[in-house]
This record gives sequence, structure tokens and C-alpha cells, in this order.
Amino acid sequence: MTLSKAYRQILIILGLSSVTFLMLFFGFARDNRDLIFLAFVFSFCLTVAIVTATLDFRKNEKIRKQLEYMTKSIVSHQPVAPLFIRPGNPYKQIADQLTELQSRQQDESKTIKNSNTELVTILSSLPVGIMVIDSSQDVIFANHKMASMLQRNIMNQPHSYSQDIRNYQLLSLIERVFEDHESQQTEIRSVGDHSSTWDTSVVYNQLENDYHISVIM
Repeated sequence: MTLSKAYRQILIILGLSSVTFLMLFFGFARDNRDLIFLAFVFSFCLTVAIVTATLDFRKNEKIRKQLEYMTKSIVSHQPVAPLFIRPGNPYKQIADQLTELQSRQQDESKTIKNSNTELVTILSSLPVGIMVIDSSQDVIFANHKMASMLQRNIMNQPHSYSQDIRNYQLLSLIERVFEDHESQQTEIRSVGDHSSTWDTSVVYNQLENDYHISVIM
């Protein structure tokens, strides 16, 4: 409900209340039945005005709460149903803008998700071992080649990299990068059934507010 409409309704209610009170006062004081009848007519109009104002306030308060919930959902990147409001409602422009904003956000999220899916597909098919470890020292990605080289079944869920890596030389190299925040490169000798040497890079990647480490073998 716009302020002008709210003020107008308040003025109408105050005007009807004043007129009704004066008519009742003079009607009973002078025993004028016509004034008393008119007072009851104005009382009915006053009741209608109060009920209308109350319904408008409740309707717009409900819309305001829906807009508030919609705004919070957009900020937290949570899906929410669009809010459609009839033309002429003062909240319609805000609701339309929030709906458009959410639509753009969903389109951007889909684009990012598709890009990430394509990137994971590419990394998974590379003939080199790749493992990404976040700043909490949890593995957040490892391709099939890395699992084959480590001879481990690497889980998709985040977990400590020490669950997958048993090579002491590689563990020491990763720990050094975590401590110094500097990339390292060396040759790692495997300790498995088949002896082999891996050209290994542990790359420190600084992000905006965080970092992760990429192991490339």
C-alpha cells in the first residue's frame, strides 16, 4: 500500500469518525433523529473504510514478507518461486525486478555448472594424474589416472589426502607446499608392485580468500 493511499485512507477514517461523533453528539443533544440516522449511515461508511484499510494492509504486508523472503533466498542462492503481482500494486515493480534478478542468477548458475562439468570431464580424461586438495587438506577432486597411479579407489566425497597417498616422498612434498605456500616439482619414485618414476608438480594456487593445491603427476 503506497503512503499516499495509506494517508488518504487514514484521513477518510478520521474524517468519518469526526463527522459521526459530531452528528451523534448534536443528534442526541437536540433529540434530532435525522442527525442520529445520518450518524449511523456515516458509522456504516466508517466501518467499511476501516475494514478496507485493514484488508489492504494485510494484503500488502503479506506481499512485503514474500518479497523479503525472496530477497533472502536470492542472496543465499536458494531457489524460490517467482512472485506475480497485479498491475497497479506498488510492490509490482520490485517483485518484477527480483524475479528478473533471480532468473539471471539461475542462468549464470547453470552456465557455471555446465562449465564445471565440462572441465571435470576434460580433467578426468587427461593421461596425467591430477588431484586437487583444498586448504583444509581434503581431496576435492582426483581423476581416474591419479587413482590408477596411486593404486587407490579415491572417494568422490571430500576426505584427507593421506587416505589416498602412501608414498612418503609425495606426502612430504605436499606437506612442504602447505607449510611454505610455494609450488614444488621433483621426481617421485613409486613404492608399488611395479617400480616407476613420476615427474611430479605440487602447485600452490592462491584464490581470492582461500587457496588450494594441485598435484600433477
